[in-house]
This record gives sequence, structure tokens and C-alpha cells, in this order.
Amino acid sequence: MTVFAELLQHGREYELNMIRSIWNGQVVLGEIMADCVTYRTLERLAVLYPAGRYPLRLAESPRLKAKTAAYLRCIENDPTGIWIDDVPGREHIQIHPGCFIQNSDGCTLTGMRADDRRTYDSREAFCAIRRALRNALDRGQSISIEVREINRPEGHKEEL
Repeated sequence: MTVFAELLQHGREYELNMIRSIWNGQVVLGEIMADCVTYRTLERLAVLYPAGRYPLRLAESPRLKAKTAAYLRCIENDPTGIWIDDVPGREHIQIHPGCFIQNSDGCTLTGMRADDRRTYDSREAFCAIRRALRNALDRGQSISIEVREINRPEGHKEEL
């Protein structure tokens, strides 16, 4: 059964809601919604950041500037990434394109669809989410993400 993510878009805030719902070995699958379209997410369990509410920002990566900027620039000629800020005990967490969990060291990968091993059409999903966030910023709204979890197996306790 598909879990439908929610979108909260009111007043001065634009919030993405992400739901982690499928726990498959070392892979965690979920959904994220932007502008009423649901995208798939893929994360690596071993480096999963905690569920919670976090501010987002659009910015270039100072650490990975050359590599990441070149990669992101070939998507809509825009080198900015989506950064998840204020994650306890973590830095450099992003929502970004990538097809396999090996493409992530604790970040959320996006896709138009996903199976138990990978996402598909990752760049397309990333660009749509980034456009929605950029439009919110252009309207003067702050941007954030609420990450929730359902169906988490007993053996996969959250570590803070």
C-alpha cells in the first residue's frame, strides 16, 4: 500500500513532509511531496538521520563545490543543493539526486519511482522539489521538512 505524504503550505512557511515507510535490510524507502506530487526517497539505514522537523536551505556545497556544482549545474544549469540544517550531531545532510544507497552518506536520495534497491529518474525528482522550494523562497516563505517514520521494525531502533 502506498503511503501518501502531506504538504503543508500556508502563511509564511512551506513544509515538505517525508514519510519513511519501508524498512528493507539496509535500505529505507519512503515518500516526499512537493506541490502535490509524490516522489520516492531512498536512504541508507546505517547512516539515517533522526526523524524530526528541520529547516531547509538552498545553497552550493563549500566542501564539494567543484564536483557537486558541476553535477547539479547539468540539471537546469543550477548548482544549488537542498540542505537539511540543524540535524543533531550531523552536518552536510542534503536531499539530492542519486540512484543507489552507495550514492548517499546519510543524505536522502530522491526519485520519480523506486524499488527495494534504487530510485529512478532521480534528477527529475530532485529538480521538481528544488523548484518548489525556490518558488516558496521567492514568495517570501521559509522552507522546512518534517520527517516521520511508520512501520519501523523492532530491530531498527532510532539512534540519536
